[in-house]
Amino acid sequence: MGQTARELGVNLKLLYYWINKYSGTNHKFQPIKNDPASEEIKRLKMELSRITPESDMFKKQLRILPRTLCKMLRYSQNIGSIIQAVFPA
Repeated sequence: MGQTARELGVNLKLLYYWINKYSGTNHKFQPIKNDPASEEIKRLKMELSRITPESDMFKKQLRILPRTLCKMLRYSQNIGSIIQAVFPA
């Protein structure tokens, strides 16, 4: 079926839809197990499930970063005034 769909230039699901609609029998859509596209989709889904938590972690860090930088800037300004008080010019 996959080869026929490629030769016709249509999606495999569309080919099954046409068969169901015009043949009078009910053929269920069954993805081809050894199809390279199916293997690629499976690999990409696994990679996405691995990368998504990392992406969420980076997003959280980007929300925290501005607050941390502001605190560091205030701290460095305080340190500067303390140094000036201890070691007058």
